Amino acid sequence: MLKEIFIMILDLTGIISLILVIIFWYFIWPKFTKKVDLLSNIILNPEKETLRKELIEQFEETAKLNLEICDDFKYVDGEILE
Repeated sequence: MLKEIFIMILDLTGIISLILVIIFWYFIWPKFTKKVDLLSNIILNPEKETLRKELIEQFEETAKLNLEICDDFKYVDGEILE
């Protein structure tokens, strides 16, 4: 009886560890590798990262200008605002 309970507990721990490995593999590992990839890009290709940052800044400036123009004309998404 005690041996059967011990075997059942071992089976449950095996199943639980398998579930934890699956959760780690599908949910945690991709986030970790994404951060590592970003760091390696910064270290290995700093000029590429600076170009990326400059491009993002240009997009932000363009978006701000578009908002200012929309505010001046009161015109958003094809509708005239009153």
